[in-house]
Amino acid sequence: MPGISPKTRNVRKRSSVQPHDPQTEVALKELQTLPGIGPVRARALIKAGVRTLNDLKSEAVFSELPNATKVALNFKLSPMYKWDARVALSSYSSALPPKYTLELAGEIRRGQDSSILSPFLIFHPDAPVPSPPTNHLGLRPKPQRRASKTGNLTNDLLDTALRHLKGHQHLSETIRQSNTHWEGVALSPGERLAPRYWHVSLRLYNPASYPTAMIYHTGDDKFLNHLAAHAQRNRMYLDEWGLWAIRKGDMASPGSTEFLEMVSVKTEEELMVKLGLEAYVPPEKRNFGNILMKRGKK
Repeated sequence: MPGISPKTRNVRKRSSVQPHDPQTEVALKELQTLPGIGPVRARALIKAGVRTLNDLKSEAVFSELPNATKVALNFKLSPMYKWDARVALSSYSSALPPKYTLELAGEIRRGQDSSILSPFLIFHPDAPVPSPPTNHLGLRPKPQRRASKTGNLTNDLLDTALRHLKGHQHLSETIRQSNTHWEGVALSPGERLAPRYWHVSLRLYNPASYPTAMIYHTGDDKFLNHLAAHAQRNRMYLDEWGLWAIRKGDMASPGSTEFLEMVSVKTEEELMVKLGLEAYVPPEKRNFGNILMKRGKK
């Protein structure tokens, strides 16, 4: 299995994983609460004899884990709850320099009581305005495809934000970092003697991307694909950096008769109007189950 060495497979001899065994399902869910462990790695670990988070701490298993998982185990990460999110957003925002704006997205904004990974979005007017995507054939391109285009300015802006947050003792260990994205361990504000540790991500955008970034990092995958399909039907393309209209004209690349032009939208409500949705979908309804319910009522 991927990511599991022979020495790890011998941690504990067990029979093959039973896919519908209740204990196995519990173990799968628990293992996937840690960053760096998805369904495939979780099943490989279970086949190797791992059933609990404590089993991951054995020397043979721990040495094979991704860095993100090791950090999570070392810090004993806790879920972030709704009331935590309000305090964190206020405290982290206060620590940032002028011109920086911080917003919370993710599951908590979608109405969930807690979140294992809490995404915060940073907006700064000096961050580069996003350039059109080079390939708009897929519904949702991976963010990494365009992150490299933002350059040193974006990196400096993110580093400044991180330096202030760390200076106020809001951030601890880094799991991974790029020009536009930081992921790591954050500390609960106001609990210096016995802080809780959260798995947090920070992403930097120009305010021009505000509506699409907030939608992209709030809705679940199927809901986002639903919006992207709406965009395609209207000869547009939607990603986390913007809403792009497919135009015809002289700006086409060689061999092409089309180019993408960013559609100016200021709010999430305006974006949904441009996409042709019947009504505004509030954050707590941005899941595909809600879309299916609406279809069933027609």
